[in-house]
Amino acid sequence: MTDQPLLTIPDREYWKPPLESLQEVLESRLGEGVPGPAVAMPSRVPLEGRDTLPVCGCYVEPLGKSNRTFQELAVVVASCHDNGKLYAANAYPAPAFIEDIPPPSTSPPPKGWAGILFDFDLYRSLPNLPRRPATYDVAVIVKGQVSNRHRVQLTGSGVLRDPEVRRFIEEHHRKKGLPSAFPPSAGVLPGHDSPELPVVPGKIGISLQSDRVALLADVPRCRVAGAYRVPVPNRYSSPSPASTDTASIHAMVPINLLLTASDFAGALQVPLRIPCYSPLGPGDPFPIAVGRFAFDLFSLPGIWKEPRICFLHAFSGAAASDPAKVAFVTSEMLED
Repeated sequence: MTDQPLLTIPDREYWKPPLESLQEVLESRLGEGVPGPAVAMPSRVPLEGRDTLPVCGCYVEPLGKSNRTFQELAVVVASCHDNGKLYAANAYPAPAFIEDIPPPSTSPPPKGWAGILFDFDLYRSLPNLPRRPATYDVAVIVKGQVSNRHRVQLTGSGVLRDPEVRRFIEEHHRKKGLPSAFPPSAGVLPGHDSPELPVVPGKIGISLQSDRVALLADVPRCRVAGAYRVPVPNRYSSPSPASTDTASIHAMVPINLLLTASDFAGALQVPLRIPCYSPLGPGDPFPIAVGRFAFDLFSLPGIWKEPRICFLHAFSGAAASDPAKVAFVTSEMLED
């Protein structure tokens, strides 16, 4: 579920942006020592007459905590309720030479807090975000810290507002059949629960955990496990559950895994498709899927294999996980 809005101002005020209101929030968070990013944006944005989608907010961190700037490390994500997809990228254009980093100071860090205000255009940061009516949960991630999630509706007056048209589109996708599971064998069959698996959330959400440290050996391994209670768009569910040798698949749950890092400008996104073996529960506008999963992180394509601290995030429409922290270490680090 999304959080309470950061600001209580009319949507039209965000195109200015509302610096005075943001400054009050920043001063409050600095005074209370609340670290991390916080975002604000309009809640309803017409597709006609608006060429930008403003996102603004503030960011707080301890003095001397980092030698990388907010603009280098900030990642923005938009999780779509309607199609289960995640759109993620740097909030700001990536710097030309991200490896040219000033060395950290050897002096003791000063005490206190530092903060900044920021704003950017979501359409510019996420150029592949479809310009059609849809609902998104938007957040900013910096060094594993996730902001409040703000729900925004893109509205239009075109044919896509017709509920029968939207129903026709969903049926079109459903007729294609369920997508293949990815990674294979990630879904956990009912009755195969383990104390090592997370507990299914009691409300809409995702629980995610991973090995805390992973050795970058010749064949590296890092176990990731999760549990979910999420709405499933109709295109990912089956009116007639597909049978396997062991169970019936009622849905192929779209869960998007996102990797960010404390020292890396960017994010790695891997769309997962997790088979749900339990009957779907009632929900509005989509039925609710419940289940668990487990897999080896390094079985996924493109996973970073350099020593660094990473954060794993999982998103599925209106559901999101807390970050799971994992450190990649090399064999050389184990030597005396």
